[in-house]
Amino acid sequence: MKRTFFLVVAAVLLLAGGEACQRLDPPPDLKALLPESGEIPGFERDGEASLGQGFEGLARIIDGAAEKYVEFSAERGIFQDYAIVHERGEIVSVAIYQAGDAGKLFREGYEGRRRPEPGIGQEARARLDLVGATALDFYQGPFYVELSINCGRPEAIEHLRQFAEAITRRIRTSS
Repeated sequence: MKRTFFLVVAAVLLLAGGEACQRLDPPPDLKALLPESGEIPGFERDGEASLGQGFEGLARIIDGAAEKYVEFSAERGIFQDYAIVHERGEIVSVAIYQAGDAGKLFREGYEGRRRPEPGIGQEARARLDLVGATALDFYQGPFYVELSINCGRPEAIEHLRQFAEAITRRIRTSS
């Protein structure tokens, strides 16, 4: 009886210890979640990525909204622009936030008109009330992603979907 009790306790401790070790793993490299230059046909990285962590780090790179994002559980973020090659100067802006509750960032972060975009992340939506721009946001696991392009043409959402699909694949393989 004592031996069985000891084995059960040992098994529980091993399982609990394994979960504790998982929590101590380093966070994923946010830069590794960004598409490479040329990965999305016709788009190249425009400049270097900007990283921020905590309120102060996010405030340096988010224009006035860091307090809201941190309040909604954002812990760190990365921002990267991509320029369309040989075209009208269109820019895709990518923001990836790691959050304690990425679903909350998704649900609370945007109040305007939107349309669901199936097949991307856990849940995605296109933003419909922007003038001269197109935007899409989604969340997958601990990541909330915002994508925008300074173009309101119908094909703009397809460009954003390509970025979203690439980022979703990268998130899935990083887990």
